[in-house]
Amino acid sequence: MLLNLSYHARSLERQVSRWRQAAQGFSTLGYPTAEASLNNLSYSNSDDESDATGSDCNLSDNGTVEHHLAGSFKDIRLITGDTDPFQRHYGKTSNMMMIKTAVKIKKEILGDQLQLPSTESQWGENMLRRREFWDIRPWQFELEEHKSFTFPENDLLCELVTDYFTYCQPYIPLLHRPTFERSVAEGLHLRNSNFGIVLLCVCAIASRFSRDPRNSVDGKGPEHSLGWPWYKQTLPLKTSFLEPPTLYDLQACCLSAVYLMGTSASDSMWTILGLGIRIAQDMGLHRKKKRRPEGLTTWRTVESELCTRAFWMLLNFDVMVSISFGRPRATTNEDFDLELPMECDDEYWDSPNPEQPTGVPSRICFFVHFCKLMEILGLAQRAIYPINKSRSTKYLGAGWEQNAVIEIDSALNQWSSSLPEYLRWDPSRPDGLFFRQSSALITFYYWTQMQVHGRFLRELPGKNGYTLPMPSSPNMIICANAARCCVRVIELQRRHQFKLPAFFLAPVFSTAIILLLCSWTKRKTESASNINKEMQEVNCCLDVMSINEKL
Repeated sequence: MLLNLSYHARSLERQVSRWRQAAQGFSTLGYPTAEASLNNLSYSNSDDESDATGSDCNLSDNGTVEHHLAGSFKDIRLITGDTDPFQRHYGKTSNMMMIKTAVKIKKEILGDQLQLPSTESQWGENMLRRREFWDIRPWQFELEEHKSFTFPENDLLCELVTDYFTYCQPYIPLLHRPTFERSVAEGLHLRNSNFGIVLLCVCAIASRFSRDPRNSVDGKGPEHSLGWPWYKQTLPLKTSFLEPPTLYDLQACCLSAVYLMGTSASDSMWTILGLGIRIAQDMGLHRKKKRRPEGLTTWRTVESELCTRAFWMLLNFDVMVSISFGRPRATTNEDFDLELPMECDDEYWDSPNPEQPTGVPSRICFFVHFCKLMEILGLAQRAIYPINKSRSTKYLGAGWEQNAVIEIDSALNQWSSSLPEYLRWDPSRPDGLFFRQSSALITFYYWTQMQVHGRFLRELPGKNGYTLPMPSSPNMIICANAARCCVRVIELQRRHQFKLPAFFLAPVFSTAIILLLCSWTKRKTESASNINKEMQEVNCCLDVMSINEKL
């Protein structure tokens, strides 16, 4: 990661030098020096690995949104500089490929029209490369190793810990609150550097839900630097692998991935998740516990249960990020047989045989069912997005993709039926923790449907490299229904002003793309009122993403 950043820094220095020379040249000739004209992007084709030459695309203020998008996504792997040897690869399952498909369909339907309706212009402008979210920020280059940590002041530290357990723990139950808060009160972070890193990561994540200026760079930096003063001290996460890994190393990888998910360096979390999974396998956490102490129905200790939660969290994020980026996973379902986390809330762990009281709904039940859902999505990734299709055809026979989709749909139906009543989606339920957890589960359920059936919308072979998907095709209908159902849940989340971790934006983005595809493919058959309704739903997704830009 550090080597990657060093190459990127050198590339930026060369670009700055070229920009200054260009600016001087333009000034001498009397031309305006628009900064947008210097924003060059280079890509290489992810569909065909043999075509890696790429093409340059200038994004200036002139021209149409479609021209910008079509040029930007002509090829798909981002290159950060002219001579930078490192490239970001985005495969066929990635959101980039779905956007690329959408741009092609838009051009097929509307051609190279010069003007867009206002709602679509807003969408197009938001899809353009916005520097504050794409570019590595200056403060993110501060990666020196810290010999001693600087923690938030006591009042801010207490606030951030409370915010973490309020807004993040219900969805990513990585920590045991009584144990964690007791360790902080005893000052363990001042004596144990590994625990100190975990605490700093917690503070970094919780900073997104705080408006205290002390969480920003220099106490007054831009809002997008929230949490960076705490997170930068955790890098590099693991400097030595000579000592056996610990639970804290595992938790630091999970928390680091959660924080990076909301930054311009989100690609790095894919690497960190792979590191975390390797650490977990080194600890033997991927294997089921074979021995059970006599007389105990539950033999898990606090530490062993936290290890189980951390491993499942790494697995879940690995599936989500690999699907979103179109990259291979660090491990698969065949490589582990670890039990699911125990459905017992933190306050009942004091006894030697912890158990959730009968009739008391468990907050951790959300995470257990989320793990099961991500298992289904992981199976879908392997079944219908194989890199080497010749092997799949050889061993599974003709029609294996359709059969796999049928099996996955059946598994999704069984998963939905297995949810307890308090986690089933009911829009009329009063606002509360289980209402918010159920809304998160149902959005990811629809997101999984869109990922499974959207596979047949990303690949559109034809004489021009693609064919237009029919609005009446089964896969388009399923994706459209899932997107419309999802946007209704998203609208309720917006109305109730939910504060959720950054990874909950994944269904929002996919929903917007699917709705755009539906709108553009219906241009020749549907009325303008129906199309405008879908664009209003797209704008709802945009509003949610806009609200979360500040987090």
